[in-house]
Amino acid sequence: MSHHTLTIEFDGYVQTTLNCHAPAESSCHAIFECDCEEFYDFRVEDGVPIHYPAYDTPTTTVDDSLAHRGHFDPDVCNLRDWHENSEEDLIGSVTIPVREDWQGDYYLFDITPKPEGSAS
Repeated sequence: MSHHTLTIEFDGYVQTTLNCHAPAESSCHAIFECDCEEFYDFRVEDGVPIHYPAYDTPTTTVDDSLAHRGHFDPDVCNLRDWHENSEEDLIGSVTIPVREDWQGDYYLFDITPKPEGSAS
């Protein structure tokens, strides 16, 4: 099950919002003070998120002194931030039923969600 959902709003244009429902100690809530753009060996030890700099850590032995330790902030979602700062990060398709609404000289199309329990 995904811990994230996408809300799509139509109001003359399309706006998307990534919603986070992940537990408080999920990787998307990990905050680090370092400026690393890539992480190596991300994990959680004793409730603390840890990662190593991507290119500074040998793959055979891990020097714990190189570890970057962070904290969790459930108000922050790194995936939501990524989505909000990207333009083309969605793939796939969704078919949505609509109801036409004649406005006299143009149509509006209202989204008509299927009732709960109906077959797709």
